[in-house]
Amino acid sequence: MSFLKALPAAALLFLPSTAATVHSVSVVPSSGKTEVVIGVDHAVDVQDFTLDAPARVVVDLKGATLDMSHRGYDRIARGGITNVRYSQFRPNVVRVVIQMDAKHPYEIKRSDGEVRISVTGGKTAD
Repeated sequence: MSFLKALPAAALLFLPSTAATVHSVSVVPSSGKTEVVIGVDHAVDVQDFTLDAPARVVVDLKGATLDMSHRGYDRIARGGITNVRYSQFRPNVVRVVIQMDAKHPYEIKRSDGEVRISVTGGKTAD
């Protein structure tokens, strides 16, 4: 009988943890590249794809909710990035769209507390 009572409590250990929170999005120019840094408080699944006309990188953070007030990008070109938008695309998906002046190579890295999208090439406005 005690085994059956303990079973539901043990099952809770295998439930997915609460959704991650996206708490910041910033653009950071660096030597030879520009990085979009997305601050998160837990690990997220990341899926990305590109779109044309205009050139964009779309990054979906699955298992995440947006917890920040919307601030628009200042639209100053930084390393080919001309605009960054983000929204709660679906109940458990935050979407970040990086608009560029042309197609540029990019790389996505995940680490504790952040997702970094590094874009190489492009010019930074003076």
